[in-house]
Amino acid sequence: MFKTKTLLLLLISLLLFPSLVSAKKPTEQAASADTLPPHLPNQIVVKLVNDVALEQINQKFGTTLLDTFLASGNIYLLHTDKDAATVAAAMARDGRVKYAELNYLLDAPVANPLGEWAWGSDDLTIATEGSPLGEWAWGGDATDSLTQYATDMIGLSAAHQVSLGAGVTVAVLDTGVQADHPYLAGFVTEGYDFVDDDGDSADSFDHLDNDNDGLIDEAAGHGTHVAGIIHTTAPAAQIMPLRVLDSDGRGNLFLIAEAIRYATFNGADVINLSLGSTFDSALLADLLDFAQVRNVVVVAAAGNLDSDVPQFPAAYDSVIAVAAVAPDGSRMDGSNYGDWIDLAAPGLSIYSSFPTDAYAWWSGTSMATPFVAGSAALVLSNTPGIRSSAVAAQLVDFSTQTGSLNLLNTAASVR
Repeated sequence: MFKTKTLLLLLISLLLFPSLVSAKKPTEQAASADTLPPHLPNQIVVKLVNDVALEQINQKFGTTLLDTFLASGNIYLLHTDKDAATVAAAMARDGRVKYAELNYLLDAPVANPLGEWAWGSDDLTIATEGSPLGEWAWGGDATDSLTQYATDMIGLSAAHQVSLGAGVTVAVLDTGVQADHPYLAGFVTEGYDFVDDDGDSADSFDHLDNDNDGLIDEAAGHGTHVAGIIHTTAPAAQIMPLRVLDSDGRGNLFLIAEAIRYATFNGADVINLSLGSTFDSALLADLLDFAQVRNVVVVAAAGNLDSDVPQFPAAYDSVIAVAAVAPDGSRMDGSNYGDWIDLAAPGLSIYSSFPTDAYAWWSGTSMATPFVAGSAALVLSNTPGIRSSAVAAQLVDFSTQTGSLNLLNTAASVR
């Protein structure tokens, strides 16, 4: 399991802060609709016991089929005209149902009310003087991606003498990716848009306030920025763009689960999830355990709520949970922390690609996560046949091989 690593404070091919971890316990779905995590109304994700016919469940509970996730696995998305939480709770008590849960909403950690945005700014002080998470500013060119503080901090130059990530594919489940961005062109494979259900997985702006929060396109460009960090870290790896979040950074459990399954069965070696929520989903846990069995490394953002409350999917045992640190190695303001965190990487004012054909600084655990995903690609490329469950520990060994190991003398940690 990933959550049994040592207490070393070190920098490997990224900055690592392993921590003592207690066994993680599933959270319980709240009884009151007022305290439930955000979810799509009238929708329920259900997994039935083998050989149970969906028609029996629909007849008893008055539900109808919206979509089939996996017929062979008896997993479906259902519609109800009644209160979804009440119906899901009743279904869960039925012996023919393995689990029933709401179709929860997940989002990109930087696309939340904590985010502050500086559109069109070229004032670099915004990005370098301890800016609040979520702030970003326009940048200059690709050179700055390789010369920023984060690459020195993680010893990337030394790591690249050993591995560039060749032969590894990293799936980016996010707002999409600008595949023809000058920094990424030639390293982006065919992907899929699960939001619009088509083959165009581009990162785009729709100029609408889809989540009615008063902000327009607050997460547009997020996926392209994440992909650029992966490319900086593992420049020979391929990137598989899977669009699961809209331009406001919102996605739902069912679509994200479909994308995880797609990545697992279509050649992804690493899955980057710079997204999350506070809910514990049986469907996500099932899929991510299966991804590990299929030898796929899954890396997820710990979130930017300045909290030790576990965030999912990062907190699952089959996932590497990533927090963020500032240039001095201290925990970045706002980064989540706790004994469920595995690793930490630079997350403050990270420079990367941005649509269209641009570059930008952005902050958050979303930015720290692709440094870890890219480093995992370096390890996989350099260690053929390694099991996904051993990658986190191998990152430490890899740092020793490359000579990029650094110890931080700091009182701060992500625990």
